[in-house]
Amino acid sequence: MTPPLLAPAPEGPAEQAAKPSNAADSRASRFRRGALATILSQAITALGQLATVPIFLAFWGDELYGEWLVLTALAAQMAIFDMGLQTYVVNRLCQCYARKDLDQYARILHSALAGSMLICASALALVVVVALLAPMNSWFQLELVHSGMAKCVAILLALQILVAIPSGILRGVYRTLNRYPTGVMLHNVQRIAHFGLTIAAVVLTKNLAYVAAAQLIPVVGVLLFARRDIARNHPEVSIGISRADKALALSFLGPSSLFFLLQLAQAGSIQGSTIILAAMTGSASVTLYVSLRTLCNVVRQAAAAFAHTLWPELTSIEATGDYQKLRALHLLAVKGLTALSMGAALFIYFGSKDLLQLWTGGRLAGNDQLTAALLALLVLQTPWWTSSMVLVASNRHRPVAVATLAATILGLALGAILLPRLGIIGLPIGLAIADQLVCGWFIPMRVCALLKERLSHLTRQVLLRGIPTAALGFGSCIALSHFLPELHAWRLPALALTVALTISVTTLGIWLSASERRHIFAMLKR
Repeated sequence: MTPPLLAPAPEGPAEQAAKPSNAADSRASRFRRGALATILSQAITALGQLATVPIFLAFWGDELYGEWLVLTALAAQMAIFDMGLQTYVVNRLCQCYARKDLDQYARILHSALAGSMLICASALALVVVVALLAPMNSWFQLELVHSGMAKCVAILLALQILVAIPSGILRGVYRTLNRYPTGVMLHNVQRIAHFGLTIAAVVLTKNLAYVAAAQLIPVVGVLLFARRDIARNHPEVSIGISRADKALALSFLGPSSLFFLLQLAQAGSIQGSTIILAAMTGSASVTLYVSLRTLCNVVRQAAAAFAHTLWPELTSIEATGDYQKLRALHLLAVKGLTALSMGAALFIYFGSKDLLQLWTGGRLAGNDQLTAALLALLVLQTPWWTSSMVLVASNRHRPVAVATLAATILGLALGAILLPRLGIIGLPIGLAIADQLVCGWFIPMRVCALLKERLSHLTRQVLLRGIPTAALGFGSCIALSHFLPELHAWRLPALALTVALTISVTTLGIWLSASERRHIFAMLKR
């Protein structure tokens, strides 16, 4: 106990208020910078994907680009070897650093790095054996890429994905050190270098191996930089594997497995559909499908840019048990992000031919039915996907993981069945049917149970009140199409303005309640 004479003088009201205020200001500053970095990350990804497609088509052509997409889809499956480890470990490290338990921090970090390196090395050895022995060209109908080149590219692309796993853990360390924006910006630099080196390699050569090797450079560079930067600026943090604990590393596998299921479902939905399409129809269909999916995914990326900024708010409110505020924020988020997705989808659908002309210079023909099916899938996913954030942010992600994986497996099966009957649109239709049968009602129901809210109330608020917004938005785009034909110079700007005004006005005036409108205006004022 501190002797009375040596005890610090009691703090006055100003001093007592200053500490929380400073802490709040610091958190607000980190939140703003983190939100901006996250939005920038989504923009870089979207712009990079949109920029690379016309470059590939111009310098490689449809068929060679389609075969490259098949090989990248195969290699992307290596991401499942993360096994949810990064998310779980970074959460544990945050807790240890907050408690100043640096000894346990080091043991966890060293064990995670050692475990991920061992898993990745084993996975790479497996890839090498399979690539050398498997008849990849006959399996996936590769005609322009000879067998030796296909095997080399597959190994290089797999190595790129596997090196990114321990690199991701190191970038996650920034979050534990209250430097989350730095970690995101480091990832942004990596993505910019990835797209820049890819474009340079494609323009200078048709050698797929050179492109794969170029993409490996920024992954290794970020890994080395993060290792050096953390060691120099945070000497209290030990980076290495010398204190790895086998038992501790094995204990990570159980809790992280649910995050692994989420990653497996995401990878399966994106890359699994590409592989099924390649195996059943060939690389030409893959080029069209993946290119249009990339364009349509702007819908999801626009919503995700705002959704990620809500994550810490949801976690904080749930931790305090203020479920009334959580219910209000959840409903507002579902309506707002669904409206945003709907607006982006209308712009892409009615402007698809103009966008493809600007994007690919007319080298890629559109497909209205496929575009509509892909956009419908993404818009229908938005309500339950937004609701799932409440469960994931509060560490109740088990039902999300199980439901998403089940929907992916069922969707790919239905897509494979519908593909011969409906053509290429069978894949997104199969995914959409399974998505609504499994996730569309189950996840909102679990969220409503947590928030002590009726599912019927959520359904009325989101669906019934949202129908006028969708109808008026669709009608305004049809009306505009009568005045401005496709490929008109002013069509895209006019379409963007029409969609923005119609969706925003109808959402504020019809879809949102009076209290939700007050909340939105208060946020805009701040």
